[in-house]
Amino acid sequence: MTEFDPPEAGPRSSFILRAAGGTPVKQPTFSFPVTNQPSFLKLAAAGSIVQIEARHAASIALLTGDSATPNGAFDKPLSKKQVLAKAGPLIKA
Repeated sequence: MTEFDPPEAGPRSSFILRAAGGTPVKQPTFSFPVTNQPSFLKLAAAGSIVQIEARHAASIALLTGDSATPNGAFDKPLSKKQVLAKAGPLIKA
């Protein structure tokens, strides 16, 4: 079994997880819809548009007296089931 220690967690994350009573999982594999430079640039362009639209929505909300962040500083968290429903198509194993 290959254990997955993401770089930001450091090499001791599996040890810490076991010490806390957890079990490390195998490193996942992913299938992203980006296979070449044009498809990457298309995705990057869409990502930049989303940010600008969010600023527009916040500005309009403030101008109309609404809150720019109706849920507070953070989005409402999703359940594991909701996350897997959205990310599942990108996860191979």
